[in-house]
Order: sequence, then structure tokens, then C-alpha cells
Amino acid sequence: LPRESQLAIRSALLIYSGLGARLKAQGYDALTRRAYVPLGGKLLLVLRAFTAGFVPETVCLQLRGRKDRPMSS
Repeated sequence: LPRESQLAIRSALLIYSGLGARLKAQGYDALTRRAYVPLGGKLLLVLRAFTAGFVPETVCLQLRGRKDRPMSS
């Protein structure tokens, strides 16, 4: 991805992942209840996306104690 687009794409990925997690938590009921990520949560996710540009994902996984593979190579 072009460097100037990376923050927006990473932010969208994290925010929509958070939205999906909230939908799952409410039993995938999107018709009777609205699923959303609160503003504070969005700001934290954008900050996480921003810092991901400086810290390799493998380091983040190691800090969390996970041995998963990074999302991108």
C-alpha cells in the first residue's frame, strides 16, 4: 500500500474488526440493536494503527505472548 494510505487502511481494519466482535457478542443481531465502536475505542484503535507503522507486528505478538504469524509479511 502507498505510505500515505496505510494509516487509514489499518485504522479501518481495526475499527471494522471491533465492530464485528461487537456484532458477534450480541448474537449477530444487527436488526434490533445497533452495534458500534464508541469514539474512545475508535481513537485507541487509530492510535494502535499508528503505532503499528513503527513497531513490527512480530514484536507486538511477542509482547502479547503469542506465537501467531503476523497478518502481513
